Amino acid sequence: MLVLPRAIGSDWSGYTSHDWKYSMIMQEGALYYSIRRADSSWTTESLDNEIESEFDYMHSQTNTNGTVNGMAAEPQYCYGVVLSNLALGYLYFKDSNPTLAARCYTDMGYVYTYVRSQWQTPGTSPDYSITLQGFANAWKAFNDYGNTTLADEDSAIIVNYVSTFTQSSGGWTGQSGVQDHLKRNFGVLLSYDVTGDTTYLIKVKDNIDWILVNRWVAGNGGLTWYGSTSDPFYECHQIWFMTAVRMLYERSGGMYDYLTESEMAWHFITDNNYANVDMYVHNLVNHSAFFSYRQVTSAGALQTDNFKGSYEMGTAIWGLSLNYEWVSNYQSSHSGQAYNYLDEVVKQVKKTPANKGYFSEGTFYASSTLWNRVGSPNAQVIQDAGNYVLSMLGTRSHDILLTTVGSSFDDFVFETKLKLTADANNDCSPEVQFRYANASNRYLTIFRGETQNDFFWRRYQGGSTFINLAYAFNYTANQYYNFKIAAGGSNIALYLDDYLLTNYNDAGTGILSGSIGLLNYGDGHAAYFDDVRIRSYASTEPAASVGSEIPNPLPVELSSFSASIVGSMVQLSWRTETEVNNYGF
Repeated sequence: MLVLPRAIGSDWSGYTSHDWKYSMIMQEGALYYSIRRADSSWTTESLDNEIESEFDYMHSQTNTNGTVNGMAAEPQYCYGVVLSNLALGYLYFKDSNPTLAARCYTDMGYVYTYVRSQWQTPGTSPDYSITLQGFANAWKAFNDYGNTTLADEDSAIIVNYVSTFTQSSGGWTGQSGVQDHLKRNFGVLLSYDVTGDTTYLIKVKDNIDWILVNRWVAGNGGLTWYGSTSDPFYECHQIWFMTAVRMLYERSGGMYDYLTESEMAWHFITDNNYANVDMYVHNLVNHSAFFSYRQVTSAGALQTDNFKGSYEMGTAIWGLSLNYEWVSNYQSSHSGQAYNYLDEVVKQVKKTPANKGYFSEGTFYASSTLWNRVGSPNAQVIQDAGNYVLSMLGTRSHDILLTTVGSSFDDFVFETKLKLTADANNDCSPEVQFRYANASNRYLTIFRGETQNDFFWRRYQGGSTFINLAYAFNYTANQYYNFKIAAGGSNIALYLDDYLLTNYNDAGTGILSGSIGLLNYGDGHAAYFDDVRIRSYASTEPAASVGSEIPNPLPVELSSFSASIVGSMVQLSWRTETEVNNYGF
């Protein structure tokens, strides 16, 4: 069955659409956790499937010019964390899933080029701290890959960023909220990994000292937002402090040790806060969700706003993994038992939004292992009568489509079931392209409803059009039709519901191989595609007939043919040819 990438939700109280900032912090936290988990051989819950699914979605939205669809808001922040994630994805999967790692590296190169062109010189916005994190992790990937040219270029950008980030009495100039100071520390600490410049560690140490004077409640370990206890105390601020302190401790070899204060920050969430509860366990007992409330006020009010974002959950996963020694078997003063807080949070994250989790079972995308997106097709996998199908809305363009990753289909048989959800030409017009190389070189076939009522096909070669044939056919809305293409050399046979539309010899064609493409040329109602499969061409198709009874054991060479179950169908194909390749839906 098709592996369906799941978009990350950004609100546990009700699923919302994919949000780049929130989703990418979840992805980043999951990657930092997974890298630590692998290095430490933990037996905690894996997030690999969720991470891979999100990378499929990221890839589907990443363009070769480095832009990413849907990232107009907070671009320095969102592009920075996307760049960071792609770098971490390459580093994490390079041994366990080299194909995914290679794709992450390629996408990272695209995004890096765009980010460099837009934000090579930092500004005063707090979001440039996140851009720096992206540059720093990208350097690690370039360096690991052996790309010294880009690594050196990236290193120069990083040095310029850190030199621009000035301080006043240890506070980062231009930053106000505690979260902005801590995020700047992350960028500078990751930059230390690039340069080895110990002055970077001193800068972070000075900022931690500043935070302890200006944003710290010494009595209970709480981190104020802007310096006043009238502001809410956020779990993510506590976790970010724990993260920065641990990163500084490890990189300084224990020279800069604020672990006592960091542990107090943890105890604020679990033991010593103003509500006098363990914010994780209390939420579990009262709301069946193992994660901390988002915030607590100095008056003891919990979660005054009804929101808990994947942004904060990703933060928690990262910080808890860095401080695993404290949280892996911890019993707070408000709990009747010990918990592995990190493992429990990860398990909660993996649940659906309906169960207060973060990975939706509602919005799916075609696996980028099998499909490329050309342009930005409006395509998602949905359930139709309990069966997963590809739903596509059109844009009245033949050039916005999904194409198979495989691009050398020459002699092949393609089959699918397709449905017009409206029987109206240019409103819902399913289209299948084959031997697709680009917009100038391909075949296309279109199913045109009322009032056109025909099946149409055309060849484009060198930008010119050929064939332009149509066959009368009267469609019915919301009914699946079986469509088959059998292409062998210049001979092309097209079938609709097993009826041979044409057995055409396209003599002189130069379009002999390419990808398979799916789209909807109409611009109103969705077209559905189901049971997409491709196999090798055979001039004589295999057939079965009932003969006389023969004794057991059946004297049939098992190597002569095979049966491959596709959905509810059984497809026979000669074993000497390529087995049926299922393309999902």
